[in-house]
Parts: sequence; C-alpha cells; structure tokens
Amino acid sequence: MKKAICSANRVVYRKAVSESEYNGMGTTVVCCVWDESTVYVAHIGDSRCYQITKDRNLQITKDHTLIQTLLDDGQITEEEAKTYPNRHVITKAVGTNPDEEADVSEINIETGMNLLLCSDGLCNYVTDEKIG
Repeated sequence: MKKAICSANRVVYRKAVSESEYNGMGTTVVCCVWDESTVYVAHIGDSRCYQITKDRNLQITKDHTLIQTLLDDGQITEEEAKTYPNRHVITKAVGTNPDEEADVSEINIETGMNLLLCSDGLCNYVTDEKIG
C-alpha cells in the first residue's frame, strides 16, 4: 500500500507541477488490506478509517489537518475545534509534495468487527456517534 500510494503521489505531483491548470492539485486516500488476523490501514489527509464493534467506534487514522495539529499541541480544545477558522486545511495530501508517505496502522481482527473507510470531510457533517 505504501508503494502504491507513493507511486500515485508522484503521478499526481508531476501533473500538478507540469500543467498550470492542475497547480496545487491534491487528494486524500484511505485504504486497507488484511490477512488472517491483521488489517493494515494506510492513509494520507483526512479520509478516515473507523473500527466499529457493538461496543465502540474507534477512529484508527489521525487526520493530517491544521486542526489536528493544534489539538495535538494543546493549542485548542475539542470544543474550539468545531468552529475554528481554517479547520478544513489539510497539512498532508497526495500530490502536494514529491515525497509524501502514507501513515500505516495495524489492527488485530476481532470477531464482529467492522471497518468503515470514509471519504474526506465526512466527519464535518456526521458525528462519530452517528458514523457508528
């Protein structure tokens, strides 16, 4: 997955820098593969993966956004994040940097577990509780 995303990143980046109408172009990605006992999740941007069981919803991926950086650094609270200006600014995306690399997570497969892969921005319209 990392190699595939890296390859896609290079293609998008080359297009964005070589043709003026695509200048600044980028996108997000989330994907997964699994074997008998483990799921591997790769992502760039704010497309998310959730692990959903009957007892909980767990966000597996961590958004690559300005707002997430501010939250991680303790500069704003979760409540402030909901209305913070520029909360949709992405700090890492496919095609915006020639050497972008995906984050990869491993999840042990549990009985009754579901994964939900979401396009970018879903969390701006639906709460985590409703997603579950």
